[in-house]
Amino acid sequence: MDENFEKWVLDSFTIEKKSKKRHSSVVEKKSINKKVLSVKRRQNVSIPLKSMGISASDILNALTEMETGILTEENLERIQAIYPTDKELKEIKMTMKLLTRRKYPRTKNAVEVDKLVVELLPMEEKLMVKLSRVPNCKQRIKLMLFLYSYKSEYERVLRILNIIRKAQTKVADAAQHGHLRQILYNVLRFINMLNRTKVSVLRR
Repeated sequence: MDENFEKWVLDSFTIEKKSKKRHSSVVEKKSINKKVLSVKRRQNVSIPLKSMGISASDILNALTEMETGILTEENLERIQAIYPTDKELKEIKMTMKLLTRRKYPRTKNAVEVDKLVVELLPMEEKLMVKLSRVPNCKQRIKLMLFLYSYKSEYERVLRILNIIRKAQTKVADAAQHGHLRQILYNVLRFINMLNRTKVSVLRR
């Protein structure tokens, strides 16, 4: 029998096995966008952090211990500007939930998973989450800023009192030398000048 004829017959009755297509559920998963913050907001976090010249962990420790050596008035104002809004924190937490389901769906230790997921976030979002977890963080910042403000106000009052004491000494000396009338005249001129300044400001 002709070999070509035999091949033709065999090929005619050969049924090719169709390759099984993967189920539609096995589709490549979309990547999760970890960057929640806008570019501008991200810069408003990274630039002050760089200006402070302190690591994020040092900032968090200083807030926990309320260390004034690290947390200067200027640095506290920078941290206050970095602190996340409720909306930002909500969006970051939503991203963390998605990451948890994707990366650690079967892990039961929630605390350990949470630590791992936080570390997956970009630096800015990570810092915001950690700041929000410092106990009473916003209140701590406000309290320390108040103490700085109180201290500067206290020093200002002391300077004014010192000026008044010096003025009293000069008035007493002037009275002894018969120049009290000139001192009183100068005081009245100064008061009038202050009143005129006040009126002009109010008119604006």
